[in-house]
Amino acid sequence: MTAAGWPWPHVARIISEHRGIYTLACESGERLGRVAGKLRMRDSATAQETPGFPVVGDWVLLDEDGSGEFAAISHALPRRALLRRARPSKELQLIAANIDLVLIIAASDGVAVRQRVDQYAAVAAESGVPSRVAFTKIDLATPPRQGDELAICNVDGAGLAEVRAALGGKTTLLVGDSGAGKSSLLNALIGGGAHRTAQLTHGGEGRHTTTARRLVPLTVDVAPSTCVIDSPGWRHVRTEAELAIRAGDEQAAGPSSKPLRRGAKTPRTSRR
Repeated sequence: MTAAGWPWPHVARIISEHRGIYTLACESGERLGRVAGKLRMRDSATAQETPGFPVVGDWVLLDEDGSGEFAAISHALPRRALLRRARPSKELQLIAANIDLVLIIAASDGVAVRQRVDQYAAVAAESGVPSRVAFTKIDLATPPRQGDELAICNVDGAGLAEVRAALGGKTTLLVGDSGAGKSSLLNALIGGGAHRTAQLTHGGEGRHTTTARRLVPLTVDVAPSTCVIDSPGWRHVRTEAELAIRAGDEQAAGPSSKPLRRGAKTPRTSRR
């Protein structure tokens, strides 16, 4: 896991972030780091630069002084790809950078599963990142597969070889609804139980366990430089285009179309 053209002593990759503290993958192992302020984030495809903060998957440069509790993150290397999604608050959330593939994890017994898969695929396509689908829990229901979509069972390992082949040599972001089986799949790929999972509910549904994005290198039966980013489930899946359409509709409708607050009175018209 290296950034071409940059020596290891000064380059690191963002593994995770929590309240402005970053976990970094360095030549000597993992260490903590932070930035003093916003960095110049550069998109290698468009050459555009914007102020911002690193996200999971970013490659960054560190100051030469390695002493102290935190490494000083001084620069961010140009990004090859950046996955974004629209939040209900009408803001864009940066999910992960420098990813080669979005693997959409969907439970075979899920409700409206095909619609959800298409929504995730639209978000990936809008960010210019290829996507592929992997259906889990095939021991509970027949997956609605199409084309080259994968089908796996985390219980007996069926389909894991095909998943490893699809991820080989890439940085892959796992996305999907809570309880779809993302962390269980990652544990199976790692070959252990490093990531917390939860038992199914009485109705056979998965439970939410992942609370933050984290990049994990894979070393078992995969090509070198294979990494996976686990991520929490998305309740709302919207593209930037949908966000722009909603904003345009609200602006065109004007303030008179906004719903009244609970308990507010309607304006009274004058009588002559």
